[in-house]
Amino acid sequence: MNNITEINKAIELECDKIKEMLIQKNIDYNNSLQNPIQIFSKLAPIEGILSRLDDKLNRIKKKGVNDKTEDTISDTIGYLIHLKISISLRANV
Repeated sequence: MNNITEINKAIELECDKIKEMLIQKNIDYNNSLQNPIQIFSKLAPIEGILSRLDDKLNRIKKKGVNDKTEDTISDTIGYLIHLKISISLRANV
């Protein structure tokens, strides 16, 4: 049986993986979620993130939760974190 200490360690490890992924993608994409270049899409950051979340959730709905959608789950978590950041940034304007 998994005890609380083991689960807490697993939470820490998964959060660290998501953090590293988000930081690397933010560098790779030049902060495009929070500061979109808006060449084709004119969506504001929050609406753009919500659109991406729709796409990710649609993929999970269509494909299910399995080893082929594990990256989609990580991406969804990442977009939810970016959504929280965008909401916070907007509130502080």
